[in-house]
Amino acid sequence: MPLKRPGGQAQFIVHDVPAVDDKTAMGTLLLWIEKNLHKELSLPVIARQAAMIPRTLSRRFAERVNATPAPWVAAARVRRAQQLLETTRLSVEDVAVHSGFGSASELREHFAGIVVSYRRSFGFARQL
Repeated sequence: MPLKRPGGQAQFIVHDVPAVDDKTAMGTLLLWIEKNLHKELSLPVIARQAAMIPRTLSRRFAERVNATPAPWVAAARVRRAQQLLETTRLSVEDVAVHSGFGSASELREHFAGIVVSYRRSFGFARQL
């Protein structure tokens, strides 16, 4: 199941990449995350980058993107993996590494989770 429909319309995941001209602290942080998906991005690491305590970061992150950091990072990694799978000849294992997943099996698990969520949201759960 593609994450984008023809014409660039999102299929299921809403994951807005911050605008390049977004000079707010949170916009700068979101851009930093996008550029560092291949690294460890735990809540303490992201909070340190943002110069905030984890609790404050989680609250401000949710206000900005309607999600906490962990699911937002996971969605960003899936999007990066999808882009690499579609535009390169990298192996699934290499795509997993470049997009920040520990292994190809972890990448597959996240893709499967998105497909299952999609199917449940749109009434296909009986077929699972």
